[in-house]
Amino acid sequence: MRRGSISLGQIKCDDCQGIIPHPERYLAIEKEDGTTERLCVDCALKRGCAHYKMERGELVLTFMEEEVGQKGEAKGEEQEAEKKEATGEEEE
Repeated sequence: MRRGSISLGQIKCDDCQGIIPHPERYLAIEKEDGTTERLCVDCALKRGCAHYKMERGELVLTFMEEEVGQKGEAKGEEQEAEKKEATGEEEE
């Protein structure tokens, strides 16, 4: 089961091993063996477990499974470009 959560501080990403500070979002994935994997937003996007979508005129990060994983890692890169475009950030 997937859950989007807000870090209360000192949560560690199981992929990149980085600390997820308060109030950053992260994805908690409960596995069948009872363990929980925690992913920061960047790692969740890279794995295809998260994506950005337009909702009511705003770009929103979601961990919902409906549209995730259709294009793999390339989708995360495309969504990052869409996010930058929507927020007015310039490409590096």
